[in-house]
Amino acid sequence: MSSATLPWSYALRAKQGDFLYISAQIVEGTGSVTVTIAKGGDTFKTTTSSGLASIATASGSLEEWPRL
Repeated sequence: MSSATLPWSYALRAKQGDFLYISAQIVEGTGSVTVTIAKGGDTFKTTTSSGLASIATASGSLEEWPRL
């Protein structure tokens, strides 16, 4: 378990066919959390969840992503 100061981001190199997964959870208080997988400013997957203990998850295979 880890906590992050927001906004938070992480960059990695992925290639066509790789499977990507990210999730975030609200563990204290209320509000909303959004996770996004993007490439060069283009959004591949994004989701938002709201309320205490909510979890936002985005995932998918880069085979689904048009070659940019």
